[in-house]
Amino acid sequence: MARGTKAKEEAVKIIANAFGERYLGVYDKKYYIAMNEDGQNVQIAISLTCPKTPVENFGSMDFGNNELNFEDGATIQPAKKATEISPEEEENLRTLIEKLGL
Repeated sequence: MARGTKAKEEAVKIIANAFGERYLGVYDKKYYIAMNEDGQNVQIAISLTCPKTPVENFGSMDFGNNELNFEDGATIQPAKKATEISPEEEENLRTLIEKLGL
């Protein structure tokens, strides 16, 4: 089982509960929500991933108050912890280097 699979399943349950009947389900690894904008029905697709390199929590992660606005250039800094490479990734890298003749 991939890392974060159980956590993602729990997150989907929370999303489905939060949106109730507007939660449409999953298609092509995206979770769909029915919304309304200016009288038009629209769908929002949500993709969930478990990042290999987590972000560092610099205080409150409550973005509901619009303190962190990515449109204004705000960013979340990645954690300073080094990303670990799995043995499978190392083997893939060796194979790629060999095939490229590097």
